[in-house]
Amino acid sequence: MSPEQAKAALSVLQDEGRRAALIGSLRAVAGEPAKAAGEEPVAPIVATLPVVPDGLAAQVLTQAAAISDEVADQLATTARALIDLPLFLRWAGRTAAEPDARSALLWALGEAAVAVLLALAGEAVAIGLLRRPHAWLLRMSRRLERASVLSAAGE
Repeated sequence: MSPEQAKAALSVLQDEGRRAALIGSLRAVAGEPAKAAGEEPVAPIVATLPVVPDGLAAQVLTQAAAISDEVADQLATTARALIDLPLFLRWAGRTAAEPDARSALLWALGEAAVAVLLALAGEAVAIGLLRRPHAWLLRMSRRLERASVLSAAGE
């Protein structure tokens, strides 16, 4: 809490009217009745934030909604194309019949295979490099666990 916030809280607590309003607000949040032994009901404090049309928040929400709509439309189009088996078969037939399209497809498949193989090799290297540190961490965690169990049993 900053010094300014502490001063503001003190001013609320020291002023009878503001303190009563705060108590009323807290009771309303807690679901308690607003009136207790000889106490007058107090309207709760309500903080309002100004809503600015075409402000930053409105622009961000509008842009996010537009992007999500576009992504949903693209996903739906892709799903319809994948589900349409006759369309896929026609595409495969045209691709197989055209030498340029066939070579482009084979090239793309080859690049994808190389990428997968490189990723698997990288994973194997990472596992090999991290085997010793991982084993050391396991040993240390077991030692710490045993030490905490022994210290708890000794107390």
